[in-house]
Order: sequence, then structure tokens, then C-alpha cells
Amino acid sequence: MCKILRRKVGAIACLTPAGRQGRQANFGINGYRLTAYGLPITGAGLKTSAIYITENSIRFLQRVPAGKGAFTLKEQEINIASIEKKSIPAALKDFLRENKIFIERLILGIPRSQVSTRHIILPSVNDNEIRKMVEFELNDLFPYRPQEMAFDHAITYKNPEGYSEVMLAATRKEITSNHLSVLKEAGLVPDTIEISSISLFNQFLQEKREERLNYLLINIENYQMDIVHLNQQKLAFSRGVNFNPQADMQELIKTIDTTLTVLRDKGCQIDTI
Repeated sequence: MCKILRRKVGAIACLTPAGRQGRQANFGINGYRLTAYGLPITGAGLKTSAIYITENSIRFLQRVPAGKGAFTLKEQEINIASIEKKSIPAALKDFLRENKIFIERLILGIPRSQVSTRHIILPSVNDNEIRKMVEFELNDLFPYRPQEMAFDHAITYKNPEGYSEVMLAATRKEITSNHLSVLKEAGLVPDTIEISSISLFNQFLQEKREERLNYLLINIENYQMDIVHLNQQKLAFSRGVNFNPQADMQELIKTIDTTLTVLRDKGCQIDTI
């Protein structure tokens, strides 16, 4: 089992309620809150869409019901590498109009490389106490000033001995604000914000694989790589990396090898990749 940082809390501060226990991690950023399911099957009567904005592209995915509980997944991409920032909202708006895309439910995706996460153990199984402990820990765990940070947490496991395993996530408010601004100018308002690695984790859980195994998930696309380690159905580790597929392939392989070494040094078991 992976070793998780055990924290001894010496004081308690106030915290706005955030997160909940469960396999689907919950993150509240810029006032948005949702259990992140990737592109969820729940609410199957709706056309659920997701938009991921990076420096080079806008990736658009839409899950469309196909009847009798089935669905199809459409994926398209807008290359914005050569477009001025002020023109990106118009380009997105034109794309939606030209492709006759109607959005009923929208998810804004944040690449894992733009989010910092930590896994810690706190000496409590009480949700309210954990919420208060989390805020006390933030300044020591993340390289952001309080006024520039958006954060939330999820309780991933409650130990019968009175300890809880907690995952914390934080990003700079500027990042989410910029993405939200692009969508707003394009006439779009997301229903939620999700983190790419959390989406990958939850989509994998929906496949109902063998629960006793420990998996390492590697997803590479759109100049982004997500690495996620599952320890018996719990998200134990995640990492996001930006890369140039033409110039950095050897560096990408080196990053994967280094990550495997770090996980094994921590005592993490990997049964399948």
C-alpha cells in the first residue's frame, strides 16, 4: 500500500464546507461544485458536453443519447495556437454554430497539470472536523498565497481506528477565471468544473474492473498526459504533464519511468498498466 503523509494537526481554523466521502471526488472551484464523473451516464436524457482549454487547443466532447440506454461520444478540436487570445471566444462560438452543436449540460475541464494535489491522513472521521483541519493544512501544502488559491478536498477513506485519508486539490484562481471568461464571452455557462485526472479515475471505475487489483492509468492526448494510480479502487496518486509530442517523446517516456520509480519507492503496488 502507498505511504500517505500523516499530518498532526495542532490547531483548527474555519472552512467553508467542501468535499464529501465517496469514490467520485468532489471539487468546488470558483463557486462550482459537482461530483466529477467525466462524462456521466447519469442524466442520460441530456446531451452532456465537456470543454478542455489548453494553450494550443480547445477540445470539445459531447455524449449524445442513442436510445435504449446507449450513447455515442463525439470528439472535436479547435486549434487555437495561432489565434489571438481576444479572438478565442469568437472562434469557439463560430465552431458551435457551424457544427450545429446544442449544449444541455456543460462541464469545464481543467488539465491536471494546472492543479496541485496532496494526499494526507487526518486524525478524525468527523466530516466537520476534517473540513476545519484541511484549511489549517493548506498553506504548508500548496505553493499559493491564500488570496490567489481555489481549493477543495475529498475524503477517500475512513479508517475504523479514527483516521481519514483525504485528497486535497488546489489551483490558482486566475486559471479557472480565465477559462470561465472564455466560455462566458462565447455565451456558455458551465454546470461544473472537473479535473482531468479525476475524470479519468471516475470513468475507469465505471468500467467495473477487478477491485482487488492496483492499476496505473496513463492517458496521453492533446499535449497533455495524465498518470493516475488506483490502490484498490481508491485514487492514491495523480500527475499531469504538458508536452510537445514531436519534440519531447523521449522526455515523456523518461517521465513515465521516473513516476513508476517514485511510486515503487513509496511502496505502491502496481498490478497492471
